[in-house]
Amino acid sequence: MSRRAGCAAALGVLFCAAAAPGWAQQGGGLFSQAVGGGAAPAVPPASGAPAADSLFSGAVRSGEIEAAQEQAAREREARRLAEEQRQQALREAAQRREEEERAATEAEAEQRRARALREERERTERIADQPQPDFLGDAARRIGAGVQTDLERLRRTERMVERHERQRLERERQAQWERERQQQAEAQRREREAGQRQRPAETQHGPDTTATAAGGPSAPAAAPASPSTSFATGTAGTPLPARVEPGSSGAGVRIEAASAEANGAGQGPGRGSMTKRNLTVGRCGVESFTVHWNLGVLLGEPTVDGGYTWQGPADCELPSTTVVLLYVRRAGEPGGWVELSPAVPRAGQPSFNAAGSPSSGQLLCSYDAARRTDCLAAQAAARVWRDGAVGDFAVAW
Repeated sequence: MSRRAGCAAALGVLFCAAAAPGWAQQGGGLFSQAVGGGAAPAVPPASGAPAADSLFSGAVRSGEIEAAQEQAAREREARRLAEEQRQQALREAAQRREEEERAATEAEAEQRRARALREERERTERIADQPQPDFLGDAARRIGAGVQTDLERLRRTERMVERHERQRLERERQAQWERERQQQAEAQRREREAGQRQRPAETQHGPDTTATAAGGPSAPAAAPASPSTSFATGTAGTPLPARVEPGSSGAGVRIEAASAEANGAGQGPGRGSMTKRNLTVGRCGVESFTVHWNLGVLLGEPTVDGGYTWQGPADCELPSTTVVLLYVRRAGEPGGWVELSPAVPRAGQPSFNAAGSPSSGQLLCSYDAARRTDCLAAQAAARVWRDGAVGDFAVAW
């Protein structure tokens, strides 16, 4: 490439001074236009200046252009290198981040493995510390549980048998009660007939106020279930000496003292005692059962006081609901039963006296076992109580 062509290629508008004669004069103007952007007019060379100065000036300017080009090239290269370095730094930073993340992931995985190993070791130690299963003990416990189940089954069977036995005894007592009720109803009917026949005589001679002896007394229309058919061996109305049972209340003492005079006519059934033998009370076979009472009137109100003693096996106990029923009757009128319910004593020990003052409307009643049913009217009961006597007793529960 010629020098002019090189300059033209570099500047695009300039021509080198060595290309043709007279280039220096023209070249200066063109170079100034190229550098100055055409702003300044070309300065013609001084008149009489030699041509060598123009050529030197053009060469200097050409060197400056080349230096500017080289400087621009160096700057571009520096920028390129800086960009490459920046990209390299970014790549290295991304690589370092990846390495750090990978290291953190590996460290976390290592921690998890260490924690899993520690937990496994602790579980193994706990298993080792736990007591080993006792197969013989387990078998013994299972056998014991089976024995307990069998015993419970036997107990249930025994309770069922006892319940059936009680039901059978209850049916027998009900049948016996029905028979006795029929007998007592028949006796009461005969007593009413006899009373009707004796009523004219009582009208002439006044009411009979003497106490009658115990024997075969009449019974109310609904008598209690009596567990025995034994007859009384004592005598109703037999006076007893004044006695205070251990532990009796002061009220009982006052009533007994005040009733001590209530043995005459019109003062109540009075004192007495009665004994029956070979009874069955609950599940106990009773050899003898002795009842004592003091029935009177205090300030116009009926008073009831009494207790009992029984003989039988020492290891047997009467039902806790046991009560004694005294049959009070008066000639020519229906009688009724009055209840004594002291605390149930043991065999051979006397009961504490049961004292009270029931109302006339609840005084003489019929009983179904130990349950009160119908009662005589208050006036009729007061009349029988005032002039009547104890003729029998029964044990109910």
